[in-house]
Amino acid sequence: TQTIKQVLSMFQFVICKTGPKLAPILPSLHSHLLNLWKSTELHQIRIHLLYTLKVLVQSVGTPSVRLFSFFATLLRWCLDPSAASARVSLHDLALDLWLALLQCTPSPFPKSSFGLFDACWYSLARPAEI
Repeated sequence: TQTIKQVLSMFQFVICKTGPKLAPILPSLHSHLLNLWKSTELHQIRIHLLYTLKVLVQSVGTPSVRLFSFFATLLRWCLDPSAASARVSLHDLALDLWLALLQCTPSPFPKSSFGLFDACWYSLARPAEI
């Protein structure tokens, strides 16, 4: 677990330094990050992955929208109102990722994203758990 967190931290550093130059290799990055997401059930790793994806979207910008279906799947999973309460801590990071995607998305907004509004609205309207 600690090794994966360190690798993701290093990856975030590389993303920040490289920025938009990563656009041509987005499909490869997507593949590796998706495999990592699927291979772990560890909550802490998924938290680090969501943050890494947010950094990737912010650094690459508009080309990251090409991976919208991937992001949409993750966001729906994180914001599912019927999910276990353990996922609640992922809500804020998922919403941050969604906001980063919205900021990078050109008009018109992809129709495939409209289903996310319900999930995000539910997450925002949900009372805070103390």
